[in-house]
Amino acid sequence: MKKFFKSCALAALIIALSMGAMAWLFWPQRTVWPEFAAQPGSDPQAPQVVAQVERDFGWRTGDRIPVTLYFKQKPGTAIDINTLAIQGDFEIAGPPSIFVRELKDGTKLIKLKLDLQAMALKKAWKVNATMTYRAQGQADDKLITLPGLELYSSATWDGRPEIKDGPIEYVQDYHLLVNLAIILAGLAVVGLCIRVIRVANRDVDVTE
Repeated sequence: MKKFFKSCALAALIIALSMGAMAWLFWPQRTVWPEFAAQPGSDPQAPQVVAQVERDFGWRTGDRIPVTLYFKQKPGTAIDINTLAIQGDFEIAGPPSIFVRELKDGTKLIKLKLDLQAMALKKAWKVNATMTYRAQGQADDKLITLPGLELYSSATWDGRPEIKDGPIEYVQDYHLLVNLAIILAGLAVVGLCIRVIRVANRDVDVTE
C-alpha cells in the first residue's frame, strides 16, 4: 500500500511541476484587456477602440514596430477586420494575428496584433487607420477612425547591423526544448498512472 501512495504522490508532484512550468511559460502571453471608453459624440453602436504600442521613441527606419489594437464590439454589430486601412508613413508588415473573446451578453472583445514598418527617413512618423462596421438590419457600412499614433525615430546608432536583403532568419529560442520537456513530462505521468493502476490491482484482496 505504501508503494501505491508513493506513486500517487510522485505523479501529483510531476503534474504540479508540469502545470507550473506551463503557467510560467504562457502567463506573460495572456491577454490583459484595457479600459474601453466611448468617444464623445460617437454612435452608441460604434465599437470602442484602444491602441497600444511598446514605446513611441527610439525606432529606426525599417524596424517592425508591434502595435496592438483592442476592439469592443457591441451586440448587434460586426466589425470588418478586412477593411483595415493604414494611412500615413507606415504600412503593414506581415499578416496580423487576431484573438476574439465573446461575452455572455453578445459583446465581443477583439485583440488585433500587427507589425507596422516605415521606410521614410523622418524624425517622427505618423499613422492613422480606419475600419468599417455594420449594425444588424442595416445595409450600409459605417466608418470608424482608430486612434492615431506618432512614433519617433532614433537619432543615434545603437550597434545593430544595417538592414540587409534576403530571407528572414527564424530564431527558435527555447520553444523546441520546452515542447520536448512537456512531452516527456506527459509520458512520465502516463507511465506513473499505469504503475499506480497495476499496484492498486495487486493490492486488491481477491480471496473469498
